[in-house]
Amino acid sequence: MFPAGRADWRTAIFPLLMISPRTFIAFAGGITFAGALLAQTTATSENNNTTEAAPSSVESAAPAEVVGPVNSMQVGTGFDYSRGSYGFAEDTEVFSVPLLLTYNVEKWVLRASVPYLKIKGPADAVGTTGASGGGGSGSSSGLSGVVPGLPGSTSGGTTSASTPARPVSNSESGIGDVMLGATRMLGPVIGPVQVDLTARVKLPTADEAKGLGTGETDYYAQADFYYAGQTFIPFATLGYRFMTDSDLYALENGAYASLGSAYRLTDTTRAGVSLDWRQKIVDGGDDATEVSVFVAHDFSPRWNLILYALTGFTDASPDFGTGGSVSYRF
Repeated sequence: MFPAGRADWRTAIFPLLMISPRTFIAFAGGITFAGALLAQTTATSENNNTTEAAPSSVESAAPAEVVGPVNSMQVGTGFDYSRGSYGFAEDTEVFSVPLLLTYNVEKWVLRASVPYLKIKGPADAVGTTGASGGGGSGSSSGLSGVVPGLPGSTSGGTTSASTPARPVSNSESGIGDVMLGATRMLGPVIGPVQVDLTARVKLPTADEAKGLGTGETDYYAQADFYYAGQTFIPFATLGYRFMTDSDLYALENGAYASLGSAYRLTDTTRAGVSLDWRQKIVDGGDDATEVSVFVAHDFSPRWNLILYALTGFTDASPDFGTGGSVSYRF
């Protein structure tokens, strides 16, 4: 766990990422998708090599999943449930059922996800706010995307524990924000340690009036590091998010990180643990810190199942969360 009062050194490791969101997405998105299209034109159907990849986040619980043959498509779905007070007097519950699409081409992995959300309680959803989608993992979400309450304060457009965003008993549902991402798998870069680079963009498709999103576009950049050992697969993620202020919230840009390891129980089953951290999302709020455990099983080269559970340690994290996903590779 990151010690309290140490936010300065964690922020200082990301100086090169302090650029405008439009500059970032124009450069990273253009290079990423142009490279993917170029790779697709040179890929051959005879190449059926697979690449071992590690998880970038264990809320998405993707432990060393195998990326399929080049030009392969993967479709998945599942569920995610979380519950927490987030600094309010009453708990907020969030239930999500995502549709996940992944396309592998050479050393590129392209992803798209859209969830159906149901939220009950005073807090608002803001979409993913942490590590997600790197390492060829097919993940769909990161650290808890909920705006925490700020007790005794309503400044800056943020809500407080005594002034919830909507009635505590109110329940809303609908389509969430679409997340698009592209990952470039660099392979072994630091000795045997493999590196993946990922750019993501969150599109504001959720209904802001219902508290299902912020109604704004957000951007993410991250690097995943992992070692695909025979028994243990240690991994780490470093990333930075660029948040756009909404009509209700003044959201903070910030760093996020994950550290953990998967363990091979058998040739087809892995289990592991991850510590995830994210800088505060609103001024005066807490950093988010969560611990997750996960297990993944390959029923066949095409079918994969992932189950996970998590707990948080601050008002920016859920008290409890659980979920799972199933995917099929064409």
